[in-house]
Amino acid sequence: LFSDISWSSEKVFSETLAKLKKIGYSYSTMLEMFDVDDLENLVELDKRYNDLPEVNKKSMYNLYNYYLKNRNSLL
Repeated sequence: LFSDISWSSEKVFSETLAKLKKIGYSYSTMLEMFDVDDLENLVELDKRYNDLPEVNKKSMYNLYNYYLKNRNSLL
């Protein structure tokens, strides 16, 4: 899914969605925010977290837990 993507460009999202559609996967999107690439970004996310809609909080929580369970195979 993530091969042949124009990383670090404005095309990442649209290219990923196009691949998902092509292989027949369903998906949903979250509110667009910002990348978390470093500690400064993580601190900013923490500041904004309480203002997020509940659906976004739940999605972030689920993604984080997925990462924790699978981090060794993801790296």
